[in-house]
Amino acid sequence: MGWHFRRQHILIDYIPDFVCLSKHLIIEIDGGYHLEGEQPQRDAERTDELMKQGFRVLRFTNEEVIGDIDNVLEKITIELDNG
Repeated sequence: MGWHFRRQHILIDYIPDFVCLSKHLIIEIDGGYHLEGEQPQRDAERTDELMKQGFRVLRFTNEEVIGDIDNVLEKITIELDNG
C-alpha cells in the first residue's frame, strides 16, 4: 500500500492493532468478544478518545478480514488517500 503501519504501537493508554502515524490512521481488528457485555461501550470510548487525539479509526471484524480482504484493503486505501 506504500504506507508504514506499526503493529501494537502504544498511543496514550491504548495499544491499537495497527497505526499509520504519518496519516493518523488506526486499524482495529475485532474478534467476537467485541460484541459481548461491556466491550462495545469500551470500544466506543476508546475510539472517541483516539479521535480526540486526532486519529481516524477504522474497525473491521475478524470475519471481514478473513472473508473479504479486498474490501477491507479498499476501505483502508480510501482512508489513506483522503487523509
